[in-house]
Amino acid sequence: MSIAHRISELYAAKINAVLDRASDPRELADYTYDQLRDLLAEVHRDMARVAAGREHAGRRVSELRHAADRLGEQAEQAVQAGREDLARQALARRSAILAEVSGLQEQHDALLAEERKLSAAERRLRAKVEEFGSRKEAIKAAYTAARAQAIIAEALAGITGEVTDADLAASRADDQAAGLQLRRRDGPAAERPGQPPHDGTLG
Repeated sequence: MSIAHRISELYAAKINAVLDRASDPRELADYTYDQLRDLLAEVHRDMARVAAGREHAGRRVSELRHAADRLGEQAEQAVQAGREDLARQALARRSAILAEVSGLQEQHDALLAEERKLSAAERRLRAKVEEFGSRKEAIKAAYTAARAQAIIAEALAGITGEVTDADLAASRADDQAAGLQLRRRDGPAAERPGQPPHDGTLG
């Protein structure tokens, strides 16, 4: 599995984990942004490791080719000196070194291709991080505004209920006050039947 493919799967796994624990959209936005930044840092580390491996393979290829060139020269000198046995030994060593060079060159080319894929993935991911960094602030602002509106609506509903209760209480109090006034007017002020009106003088 290539490093770029592994990072793609890791990104999907992390985002799914974020969605599973989603509660407050603001927390989700911040957490997702942090995960994207962590993933971008991981891509940088992988790129550094791949680049280091490619550079090491490149240096080794250069060293081995230089050694193969020296052995070729030694083989020619041995032939000129009439030492075919030494020439054969030098050529055998040169052949083994060139086989190793071929394998290392394949590794170098594969690492170079992987590094280019990672570089392209890093550019796309960086753009996504920057885009999401802007979007998350808009998401948080929109959610905060919507939540504030919901709180205001709940408060207004509560105020309306309290006003209605106050109106009912005031109406009930008015009714009670009117009833008391009626009893005061019709009760103690009325004369008992069968008795003359009281003139205010002592009997």
